[in-house]
Amino acid sequence: MNDSTQSSVTLHPGSTLQDGKYRIEKVLGQGGFGITYKAVQTLLDEPVCVKEFFMKEYCLRDGSTSRVSPNSENNAATVDQYRTKFIKEARTIFRLSHPNIIKIYDVFMENETAYYVMEYIEGKSLAEYVRENGPFPEEVAVKYIRQIADALSFAHEHRIMHLDVKPANMMLRPDNQAILIDFGLAKQYSASGEQTSSTPVGISHGYAPVEQYKIGGVRDFSPETDVYALGASLYYLLCGKVPPQATDIVLEGGLNIPPEIPSHLRAPIRKAMSIRIEDRPRSIAEFVSLLDGGSAPDDKKEEKPVFVSPNNSSGEETVTTDESTVLDVVEAPIVKVDALSQPSVKFDGKKHPVVIAALWMVIVVSAILAVQDLIIFLDRPPYVTIMRRLLSFLFASLSVMSGVMMLRNRKLGFWLFCISVICYAYLFTTEL
Repeated sequence: MNDSTQSSVTLHPGSTLQDGKYRIEKVLGQGGFGITYKAVQTLLDEPVCVKEFFMKEYCLRDGSTSRVSPNSENNAATVDQYRTKFIKEARTIFRLSHPNIIKIYDVFMENETAYYVMEYIEGKSLAEYVRENGPFPEEVAVKYIRQIADALSFAHEHRIMHLDVKPANMMLRPDNQAILIDFGLAKQYSASGEQTSSTPVGISHGYAPVEQYKIGGVRDFSPETDVYALGASLYYLLCGKVPPQATDIVLEGGLNIPPEIPSHLRAPIRKAMSIRIEDRPRSIAEFVSLLDGGSAPDDKKEEKPVFVSPNNSSGEETVTTDESTVLDVVEAPIVKVDALSQPSVKFDGKKHPVVIAALWMVIVVSAILAVQDLIIFLDRPPYVTIMRRLLSFLFASLSVMSGVMMLRNRKLGFWLFCISVICYAYLFTTEL
């Protein structure tokens, strides 16, 4: 292709669609699957948003005609498949008539691609507000989360999961209403809970729970996935930091809550962001009840410093991929950090009872060996016989414990076994 046919990826300002019904003014944003424009509905002279299907890695635009086409014949089927999904996204939003969900006005085909027209919200996303002004006060953050919760509850009633809830997808209207936008990853489910739509799989690190990292992890209807993201969004609004990735929470053994978050909101956030689905609130309404002071176990664990990547900031594009491929996606560059720079983690004995029991066993055995040496020194055979039997029992217990430990920690179990062998050798080679 020559330069003129590749001169622009986006439509030029002043371009018109639908025989002049919509006039493009400027580009608002571009993702992997579409371009969003601010436009004007010319007959009403009202601003609108126009979203155009354009896969930037698979599509080209003819600069003279604005027509969109696959960049190769091999990609034609993929482009057709995702264009169909794009139209389904528009239909999904159109069915969700709710004051806190963005409205769809029109859907059409033109320039050999698809478009849909949405309401234009004169304002910023909650992520932009936090980046520019810092965290919201508690009462304001909770108010906006409640409004988005109403929108999600309505979507869930229609068996639709959003699957990309985050502050960057929450716009703030001038009337102080938070609006849920971008249903590009949303999935529709049947009454039995089975997936009936096939949208791209996407991950917004910090807001996506572990099940979204697995192929087929959201194949069944589970409001708990959106609950996780809503709790993570509240986390961000209150402290201005993107929550740790779900995979990092797994490695750290739990979620660390920054001290900036009010103490009475920590338990609801921690419960919403539980790694296991069954540990989270079962519905958006249940999560909201926790914000109202409903029952949730208050975690008394010592709060640890939170390690946040310097690249963590909300509002970045969600990277998506087809469900038929293996997920290897990132929202921001992964920063490799030297292990020595990581915050120290204190050993929690309550989480490792077998280790503590083994250590106590070693201490007790050492004490008994010391007492035995004292008895030998005093030359009192009756007590030595009793001690021999007691030591035999304890060494046998230590051997069993080493076997159990090998099932959990091979290295520790091996060392316990070695200790028991040494103790047996000492017992039967020492003259009593």
